[in-house]
Amino acid sequence: MIDLDAAGRSGRTLLCSTAALALATVTATAPVIANAQGVDDDGRRGRGGSNVGSKRDSFYLSAKVSTLGVGVDFSRSLANRFAFRVGYSGFSTSFDETESGIDYDIDLDLRSFAVSGDWHPWQNGVFLTGGALINNNEANALGNGDGVDITIGDLTFDAGLVGDLTAQVDFDDVAPMVGFGWNSAFAKRRLGVVLSAGVVFQGEPRVTLQADGAIADDPLFQQELQREQDELQEDLNDFTLYPVASFGLSYRF
Repeated sequence: MIDLDAAGRSGRTLLCSTAALALATVTATAPVIANAQGVDDDGRRGRGGSNVGSKRDSFYLSAKVSTLGVGVDFSRSLANRFAFRVGYSGFSTSFDETESGIDYDIDLDLRSFAVSGDWHPWQNGVFLTGGALINNNEANALGNGDGVDITIGDLTFDAGLVGDLTAQVDFDDVAPMVGFGWNSAFAKRRLGVVLSAGVVFQGEPRVTLQADGAIADDPLFQQELQREQDELQEDLNDFTLYPVASFGLSYRF
């Protein structure tokens, strides 16, 4: 059987990696941000870091790290309260896992485009956001039990007859998302910090399980393979929500 704990460990590995990258970015850029936030658009240092006459209709370019990977956002503010934003995030990693004598090569690919609208209710950096994610995130596993038996469903088969066992997990192509955050560059700064948190409603994961060995088309084997796929599907059905947290730097044009 495929090790579902591996998917959880890969997710935790991704979260730790992005968190470490975010921390390193904060450490490296904090002096620059502190200096930029204390100076207004005319080069005058304002009291409390604020300035008068800031542009409300502006373009923003942001670089970020998040639980969706490393990415970039482009946004356009509208009047005092609204902004329209598009962005891309991506991250890939591979790792090996052994379960029941079977060696699995697992590839995790995060690739997504986001389209969203931000509402700044108090006309400052705080915003609420909602939109949609074009979701190309997926995980693929390739297993081979050379020289051992392999359990599929409720029965055990000769691994040589099963051949390579492949599993794919993907999600809804378009997923709604909501969240909130803070952009210190909104209307006041040239350079600022962007923080956000939210959730993607990605739907129930879709699981596909296949084999390419000599018994791949055997009716009994196909019945057990379907049983195994159904068990995987049931185990993953709770992952309909995906939490998203991000940190980035934003520059206003």
